[in-house]
Amino acid sequence: SLLTSLMDKVVEITRADKGFLVLFENGEPTVRVARNVRGEDLSNAVAELSDSILQKVVKQQQQVIVSDAVNHDEFKSSVSVMNVRLLSVMCVPLTEAGELIGLIYLGSNRIVNLFEPAMLEAVTVFASHASLLIRNATLLHELRADNEALRTAMEGKQFGEIIGTSDNMQEVYRKVRKVAPTDISVLITGETGTGKELIAREIHERSLRKDK
Repeated sequence: SLLTSLMDKVVEITRADKGFLVLFENGEPTVRVARNVRGEDLSNAVAELSDSILQKVVKQQQQVIVSDAVNHDEFKSSVSVMNVRLLSVMCVPLTEAGELIGLIYLGSNRIVNLFEPAMLEAVTVFASHASLLIRNATLLHELRADNEALRTAMEGKQFGEIIGTSDNMQEVYRKVRKVAPTDISVLITGETGTGKELIAREIHERSLRKDK
């Protein structure tokens, strides 16, 4: 939602007809946000992009402004440019630690010479914000994945709050299961730091008195 709001603002300040946020996932470009000037999602986003202009920015990792793509010497023969009837295009790379992670792509098929160098500076600032948002989202995703992996790894190795899989610990767990539901006194012995309080708490949690 933050990236969508950001793209809407970029489209507004540049007066573009449409704006796209493209991210590289497994090395392949994927359109993650596609918005028009009315703040609506574009249903067929890929068809609105110029492959040739995207490839140029990916290869050079430099901002590109094309004033009249249909008549541009480099792009006028591009099938994607002709199909979309592109006139003005601005494309800015998103980088993180020197690595290309995506692109902000803005286009207009109504006005030539729409994008000016001053606009490019503004969009570059927005691109840095987008890179930061994407980095934070990626880190959060990685943390969640690591957390889930740890949870999975812990399955079968945890007994309440106690962690351990050795034969000796399995014997302790067996005794706790046996005595917890009974109405007998239990003496727990062991050196300091061996977990007597954890064992007592686990017996209590598995007893008929756990809510008392």
